[in-house]
Amino acid sequence: MKKLLCLLLALLMIASVAFVACGDKDDDNDNPYNDELDFNPQSSEPDTTEAPTEAPTTSAPVSLTFTDVNETVYVQNCVQVKVRSTPDASSEKNVVGVVDFGKSYKRVKVNELWSGIEVDGEILYLNTYFLTDKSNEVVFSMKENTPKVLYITNIDPNNGELGNVNLRTFTSTTPDTEFHPTGNIGFVAKHGAKLDVTGISDDGHWYRVNVTADGKTITNLYVYNGKYVTETNPVTE
Repeated sequence: MKKLLCLLLALLMIASVAFVACGDKDDDNDNPYNDELDFNPQSSEPDTTEAPTEAPTTSAPVSLTFTDVNETVYVQNCVQVKVRSTPDASSEKNVVGVVDFGKSYKRVKVNELWSGIEVDGEILYLNTYFLTDKSNEVVFSMKENTPKVLYITNIDPNNGELGNVNLRTFTSTTPDTEFHPTGNIGFVAKHGAKLDVTGISDDGHWYRVNVTADGKTITNLYVYNGKYVTETNPVTE
């Protein structure tokens, strides 16, 4: 009888071990491309872009034959994007760094998917999706009707709660769609915060501002010219 009980206990132990070994596995932990950074946006702005990032994938075969070019290009559609020593995204071993939004580089090679750019004397590769031949530079000036002072306003119309608004360290080249990269938050301004305006973009989409907090002034920040700014102080005594 004792031998039978021992045999039954042994079988139960083997079954439990097998159950644990065959349990669900979190595949995300083994995904070599699961390396996006979470910037935890702190305002109600539509912050959805993650970084560093890769371009949208394509199943079509890509030729590795390059055309030699000599042109200036600018980083777009991201906060940061990986650059590689070879035009191959199947592994992370050839990732040698990142390049930042708005920075200019000399492109020397291009094909239907990849671009080769000069970075510190080396030719590195990234998806052409992240490059444009148009400058991201935005010109600012104080025009005759430009307000000298603005205030942050962010009140939830449903419950009256006050929210924050992100002030940016650089502007976007697609303000009409309110593209807001999450990696360029320079300051989180509360409802009613005062902004000293130092310029407005030529297209009227962005204000360049300074903000003072805790006795310190942060200069050259940017806020979208939209519903989150007003010329009238929204905080009443």
